[in-house]
Amino acid sequence: MSDISLLPESIRAKEEQLKKEQASEQPPASESLMHVPKDEFEDVEIIEVEEGEVDQVLSNEPFMTRFLYKAGIWLDEKKDELFKPRAAEPPPKLPPQFFEPSKPQKAGEPAVVQPATSEVVIRPEGKAPIVSPAAQIKKDKARIIPSGTKRRVRIIKKVRKPVHVSLLDEGVVRQLQVNVPKRKFTLAFLTLFFAAVFAASFFLLNQQQASALAAQTSADSELKDLRVKIQELQKKWAVFQDLEPRLISLSDLLDKHVSTLHVFKFLEQNTLSNIHYGGFLMDNEGRVALTVSAPSYEAAAKQLTVFQSSPEVKEVSASAFTAMVNELDNKLTVSFQLIVVFHTQALLFESI
Repeated sequence: MSDISLLPESIRAKEEQLKKEQASEQPPASESLMHVPKDEFEDVEIIEVEEGEVDQVLSNEPFMTRFLYKAGIWLDEKKDELFKPRAAEPPPKLPPQFFEPSKPQKAGEPAVVQPATSEVVIRPEGKAPIVSPAAQIKKDKARIIPSGTKRRVRIIKKVRKPVHVSLLDEGVVRQLQVNVPKRKFTLAFLTLFFAAVFAASFFLLNQQQASALAAQTSADSELKDLRVKIQELQKKWAVFQDLEPRLISLSDLLDKHVSTLHVFKFLEQNTLSNIHYGGFLMDNEGRVALTVSAPSYEAAAKQLTVFQSSPEVKEVSASAFTAMVNELDNKLTVSFQLIVVFHTQALLFESI
């Protein structure tokens, strides 16, 4: 890290003198196995530049160094402004003198009268007047010369070198130092070895990249096929997704629907052999109206008894009995209207 000394020249000289005395007073280092190089730990660089070039020199320095330098300059200016005694001011400028006062003459000296000479000599008519060199010099304007001179600033940069410490003896360290001309074969071998390692690594990485790309391509194709299958299944599901409510509705409808097959099956199982039906009417409540033909009243009564004893039948009623005799064979035929009311559960379909 570079440092900038803000001390005056006198204090800086004293500081350097104290450092030299302390360095001379240090006891000689005792001999040990630890070898410490005798190189300089610090390299001091002194630069003397113009005051206006200080910012350019400090541009590469850290922020704290520049800040401390600016703060020190500001403090010095304030200190000089407040505590430094001011220089005596020059006397006020006198007004311009157009004539010189007469000098007092000494006693015994005759008065000398100078002839009045003009600086401008008039020539005859038609020619320009002649101006003397003295008058021309007086008319020239005075040049402004800066009163101050540029200040020069002395900057001290201190570069600290790292300390190299070795736990080996100095002779061993010298033997371990690499002699590059004598190590050409080793350097060439190491170069070829690392080049081969890098080439093999690059080849393996290239192979792995190619296999990864192939695996990615196959995975993308499988993913595409899977998406197509999923879309097909979604279309099928869109067709059958309302199947469950439909089945439930159908089951409820079948549970509440009166089956005519059950009525025909009942009539087939519980009708006598000599009984015949001529008409059939049925409503949704399980009421069946039949036109029955029987060979006699006794057969009609037996048929009514069979219907009444059946557990499926809720109510049986007969009406409009009529009897007719066939003139050809003198056979009796009894006709009547039979109304059978079945239990609702006996006529319903079984639930799915």
